[in-house]
Amino acid sequence: MSDETDIFDELQNFFESVSPKIAKNIAENGNSSKWLSSLQILAQSKNCECFIEDGKLVIFSEEKTDYPIIYAALREFMPWRKGPWQILNIDIDTEWRSDLKWDRFAKFCDFSGKKILDIGCGNGYYAYRAAIEGGAKFVLGVDPSIYSYFQSQIAAKLCPQIPVKIFPLAQKDLPQNLPIFNVVFSMGVLYHHKNPIGHLSHIYELLAKNGEIILETLIVDDKNFSDGFCPKGRYAKMRNVYEIPSIKKVENLLNSLNFKEIKLLDVTKTTNQEQRKTAWMTFESLEDFLDKNDDSKTVEGFPAPTRAIFCAAKR
Repeated sequence: MSDETDIFDELQNFFESVSPKIAKNIAENGNSSKWLSSLQILAQSKNCECFIEDGKLVIFSEEKTDYPIIYAALREFMPWRKGPWQILNIDIDTEWRSDLKWDRFAKFCDFSGKKILDIGCGNGYYAYRAAIEGGAKFVLGVDPSIYSYFQSQIAAKLCPQIPVKIFPLAQKDLPQNLPIFNVVFSMGVLYHHKNPIGHLSHIYELLAKNGEIILETLIVDDKNFSDGFCPKGRYAKMRNVYEIPSIKKVENLLNSLNFKEIKLLDVTKTTNQEQRKTAWMTFESLEDFLDKNDDSKTVEGFPAPTRAIFCAAKR
């Protein structure tokens, strides 16, 4: 029995239980038919390779493609937020240079042969990097965004040989106790939870013994907010930010849940080099979220976005 078959056996009940919800979520989205049509156009390309080049997730085919048709199909999936990608010779300059974040944490990690869960995976950029570059055995990604799901299905259709599966689901749709994952990614999710300790506790129950969490979150690194803060109203124009913790508070949360080997891997202030408008994401971005006269503050007057990456292991 292959390793992949073993994994599917472990997850079979989960896949079967969520299939009706996935079908319902897709059917109820008004853009699904448009995205399905574009996906069918792209899926006509055969014998594709998938690899990483200069941080780009590249999907390449030696077969000749009609550039205007492929370009138009890819534009239907806008906005493109996580990347960069190069799909069938077309560069997609995404809002986020997710490769920069990857470089900040992946050098500390060993993904080879691991079973990985990516919560809030977006279009699967990190999931595919973990599988292609990191050598993961299998990556399961979940994200409630239907448009992100359809973006992820481009790679799924063109490169089915990559051991990644992504579903349009929220964390709450995952089993409560299925300790089979060696690594769980929580990237930019914690501060969107009203109950952050519940988010982390659920992850603990999904990790195998000695499994690791890679936790990336907004933090506040300011002596005036030693325990973090809960923004009233919006933060950087985002509605659903419930709490931005301090570094110490994140470490205390992980410690309270019995995680061990808690490490702070990186702290980086978000800049326009990492998050910005592009031709593939034309809505507001970081420059619109900061005070025009003082980029150390958001438009609401809070400390500007700074992000930290932690890792910790299950006992």
